[in-house]
Amino acid sequence: MNKLRVLIVDDEVGVLNSLTRTLRNYQKPLEVISESDPRNALNQIKTETIDILITDQRMPLMSGLLLIHEAKKLKPDLQMILKSGYTDFDVVVDAINDGHITGFIMKPWLQREIDLIMTRAIASKQERDFIKFVTKQHMLSLEDWKVVVQRLEEDEQSHDERTVRALSLLIQPKDAELYQHSVRIGELAMHLGNQFSLSKTDLRRLEIGALLHDLGKVAIRDHIHYKSGKLNEEEFTQMKKHPLYGAEILEALGMDPKIVEIVKHHHEHVCGDGYPDGLKGDDISLLTKLSPFLMHMTP
Repeated sequence: MNKLRVLIVDDEVGVLNSLTRTLRNYQKPLEVISESDPRNALNQIKTETIDILITDQRMPLMSGLLLIHEAKKLKPDLQMILKSGYTDFDVVVDAINDGHITGFIMKPWLQREIDLIMTRAIASKQERDFIKFVTKQHMLSLEDWKVVVQRLEEDEQSHDERTVRALSLLIQPKDAELYQHSVRIGELAMHLGNQFSLSKTDLRRLEIGALLHDLGKVAIRDHIHYKSGKLNEEEFTQMKKHPLYGAEILEALGMDPKIVEIVKHHHEHVCGDGYPDGLKGDDISLLTKLSPFLMHMTP
């Protein structure tokens, strides 16, 4: 596998050097390029092969978001990561909701956060490359599950990682907007989990559960799923079964029970008026309680 090229942009040389050292400790070798002038960075993006862009938000010559917008025009498939402080969190959330960035780095960062962000960015790039391949070959459909899994097995990933990616790809042909919505929720999960000091394992469970929370909608009949008007009582009853369908799919694949729980109960409410089981209060796990909060943070 060729080294991925990562371009870091920050007007502070000390920050560039620090992040470069952090990236060199990543589990896979990366070619890291640093640039203090965003205008030069745009020229590099235009003329060179760059796979991932990491940019600071607050720079005197050009904001990180503006750099990302301009870079997107040059290379639409470029993976974008925004780096900022807590005071810019609203900017970051908007950027994620608008689909402009793959992830974000909050200062000060930890090695494990960088590792997770880079792993997600690399997976996103591989996914985009894969979607191009299967779209060109007219293979992206539910019937082509075996083709999806076979292609994913070529990547240097664990079985669970391949399964998660394959399942997320199943959502896209059903509803592209739903897929993007799920991806954005997954993006926010890691930061929210960090605020609650979740373990690395629970952080990953929350991220996967958030990404796959609406997986069961692939089993909902099209005339209900795509209906533009309000669902009638019978249709809504059917729609409310999607958490159960999603949980059944994950259970059949031997997925972590806590991830299954997030998917099954993401429409439960602490007051007890949610579905499918009408759970309330402490009957709902912390990870499951966090997933509706993530959904309300994104359109």
